[in-house]
Amino acid sequence: MWNQIWSQNPIEVLKLLSSIATPVTIAFIGFVINRSIQRQNAIAQRQSSWLTKWADDLLKTATGFNDSATSFMLLYAASEWKVRSNLPGSVEEQKSLHLDVVPVALAMLKERWEISKYIGFAPVCGKGLEDATHALFDEANNWMRNTGGNMDAFRQKQLVFNTNARNVHAELLGLKESKD
Repeated sequence: MWNQIWSQNPIEVLKLLSSIATPVTIAFIGFVINRSIQRQNAIAQRQSSWLTKWADDLLKTATGFNDSATSFMLLYAASEWKVRSNLPGSVEEQKSLHLDVVPVALAMLKERWEISKYIGFAPVCGKGLEDATHALFDEANNWMRNTGGNMDAFRQKQLVFNTNARNVHAELLGLKESKD
């Protein structure tokens, strides 16, 4: 039967076959492309979830370090203020300041260690955060050695730390880091 149809009008047969084959071919190609896109989306979503988790953890740790630094500085500032105000017992309180500062300094040390784990995942901004973290921690150590220090210098180092932490957070999320 096909021989008879083919022999009478081969062009019509080719048109019929192409009209059947074209949608089937397009459907097959669409199916293959769709599966490939779904596979790539699943990989990207898993990668994005991982980066989001690390970025959130960094943010929590950096916030903790910043809060500890603020608490550290305020302990010294309050002690200094009491001594300058000649409040009763302020000299003894300043001597016991070390007991109050040590847990806060240890918290800063722990958070500094935690922050260092994220540096490698941020090749563009990680070094800046590492340097800023060390600078702020070193400033706190200087305050402990000198029983206080310059609040403006401390605040400036804290600002540099926060700017760098924000940049690393953005880099971990794949966002464009800011250049402040």
